[in-house]
Amino acid sequence: MKVISVVARILLGLIFVFFGANGIHPFLHAQMPPGAAGQFLGGLYAAHFVLLVGVVQFIGGLLELIGQYVTLGLVLLGPVIVCIDFFHASVAPGGLPTAALVTLLWILVAIRHRNQLAGIFTRV
Repeated sequence: MKVISVVARILLGLIFVFFGANGIHPFLHAQMPPGAAGQFLGGLYAAHFVLLVGVVQFIGGLLELIGQYVTLGLVLLGPVIVCIDFFHASVAPGGLPTAALVTLLWILVAIRHRNQLAGIFTRV
C-alpha cells in the first residue's frame, strides 16, 4: 500500500502543479466549452478567480510532489477537487472520468495519511 500511495501522491502532485501553473500563466489555449460550463468558467476568468485557484493548486501539488507537508497539500487540494467533481457532475460531464481519477488519487494518499488528517474531524 505504501508504494501505491507514493505513486498516487506523485501523480496527484504532477497533475496539480501542471494545471495550477496553467491557471497562473495560461499555456494551454483551449476554447471555452459551450453552454453553462462556458458561462461559469467565463465568470471565473473575468473575476480572476482562476488565478487564485491556480495558486492553491500549484502550492498543493508542489507539497505533494516534494513529499513535505503532504497533509497540508491534501487539505489545500481537497476543496478544489470537490469543486472540480461538482463542476463536471453538473455542467460538463465529459470530464467526469478524469475528475473521478483525481478524486481516487487523493483518497489513496489520504488513506496513507489518515492519522494526520484525523485531527480535523475531532469535535472540540
